[in-house]
Amino acid sequence: MPMPEKPSLIFRGRVADQIVEDLRRQILDGTLPDGSRLPSERELAAHYDVSGPTVREAIRVLTATGLVNTRNGSRAVVTAQGDTLLAVSIASLVQVDKVSGREVFGLLGALNAYAAELAATQASDEEVTRLREASQAIPASEGVTQTAAALRGFFDTLSAISHNPCLPHCAGSSPKCRSSSQ
Repeated sequence: MPMPEKPSLIFRGRVADQIVEDLRRQILDGTLPDGSRLPSERELAAHYDVSGPTVREAIRVLTATGLVNTRNGSRAVVTAQGDTLLAVSIASLVQVDKVSGREVFGLLGALNAYAAELAATQASDEEVTRLREASQAIPASEGVTQTAAALRGFFDTLSAISHNPCLPHCAGSSPKCRSSSQ
């Protein structure tokens, strides 16, 4: 189990905030990659020369921001995936700035229009066929659950055939983003 790097500089201020910032930096730069386990609370406390409650506070913040996942009795696991971070950021924006659903859906509409524009110029004939099949599944679906799944399939396909790696995350169509919004 590799220990996180020692912070280069310690500034005055809340120690837990400094630990959060140091671990956040290491997660985002890949030193602590997605899926890796953080050292135990005891190891982190010794590493940073702080108490257990200070480490727990830092881990709670990282959990709330979607960078780690914790379960009782086990060590925290890094969960730094772009779509999760984006979903947490959008949810925070909605809460803090009181952004309405209409504004979020407007943004999603603009992103999907951009995906369609890219797909029109970049998609292969086979990909266009897949999109056509996905669009035909929408009116053929029955009930809310089936229709939602068909719409999701259409937008998943659209963002994939746009060949822009950001769009599946931004348009909320990547599997991880969907599971975090349900």
